[in-house]
Amino acid sequence: MPADLKVDIYYQLAAVFLEAFSVDRMGRLYAAFTKLPAGQRSDRSLYFRLLYLQFEVFSGRRRYDEELELKFQELKTAPLPPMLLATLDYHMLLNQFLAARRRPSALLKLAVRQQVHAPPALQVFYSHLICKLCLSIGLKPDASSALSAGERQFYLEMENLFLRKFYLEQRLTLPEAVSLHCFPGFNDYSSFLGNRFGSAEFRLPDVFFAQLPGLRELSPSVESDVWLIADGELLSGVELKETRLRPTLDLRSGAWLKNGRRRFLGRARSLALMTIIGSGSQGASEVLLAERLYQDERITLLSAIERAQNLVTQLKRLGFSIVRKKRRLYFDFAKSRERIFFPKDHRYQGELEFLRSQRVTTLDRMTVCRVLKVSKRTSSLYIKEWKTKHLIEPSGRRYGEYILI
Repeated sequence: MPADLKVDIYYQLAAVFLEAFSVDRMGRLYAAFTKLPAGQRSDRSLYFRLLYLQFEVFSGRRRYDEELELKFQELKTAPLPPMLLATLDYHMLLNQFLAARRRPSALLKLAVRQQVHAPPALQVFYSHLICKLCLSIGLKPDASSALSAGERQFYLEMENLFLRKFYLEQRLTLPEAVSLHCFPGFNDYSSFLGNRFGSAEFRLPDVFFAQLPGLRELSPSVESDVWLIADGELLSGVELKETRLRPTLDLRSGAWLKNGRRRFLGRARSLALMTIIGSGSQGASEVLLAERLYQDERITLLSAIERAQNLVTQLKRLGFSIVRKKRRLYFDFAKSRERIFFPKDHRYQGELEFLRSQRVTTLDRMTVCRVLKVSKRTSSLYIKEWKTKHLIEPSGRRYGEYILI
């Protein structure tokens, strides 16, 4: 950690710990900084003291009352840099809202007044707080003023999209809707809507219900294990069953149907498309793509990025609409005619998943040849790989016949 802790690093840590409610890690992090010699702690210990107190409020470990508010006030007695002082004012206002210690209308006036003088780094936080205060008293803030604020961090971008769609009742573009529902990164808003990247089970923390009125009544459809991106929309659940017979690009298996011919893209190409498409309007950075593709390989980041760039070139040559802007990769949904099946858990399951989708319950070498349209040798290699990975087992009825596990 550098000696001069930057505010963006502090807020990145805040987003991670407040979102994950990691009691053990947050406690160890704070303890490590309190044990530093006083001369080395300087403003850093104050930042982390503030972060720890706010963590206790968000995680429900402590109720925000007069005693806890005094602890926040104690931080203000030290000689503080302007940024930290402004951050303290914001957190105290947020806590008063979460604990319902003051009327939302009074807090709204105060938030609007404090936002005017807040540093640029805090402007977007105030914008989101103002939006929530307006919603809590039945008002709808003007989207252009309450939610506009330059470049936002990823977590706040997701919150921005969520508020716009479900509270300001704005229609998101398809790339924005895909970002909100499918981005390959954990955040509570996407997970609430069905995204299962990195987390099979999910429970929204109670603090979200306190901040967003009517959230419990939204009840998004999350029973399906796949999204369908088609005809300018993103669909799930019951809507998906009507179109399941006409897939064009199934990213679970890598099956790609084009001009009446089906081919299989393989793991690397499928994961690359999954990452770029799922990033939607946010775009996928080269680092994100490289980590998704080669996280299990012992290679340098530069080598991984170079390999990922070559893979993108291959995909563009195949005809996929991928655009590069400022070192980020975007999928051009407007130019694409693919109907895309996108797995909510972001897992590539390979050709065996395609056999499942075709209602194949038992298989042998000839079945694999016929359904996947591959040679006998390739069919044998597939079966050998699936046996090694314990994905199939002998049926017991005849030699060379297998059942799917």
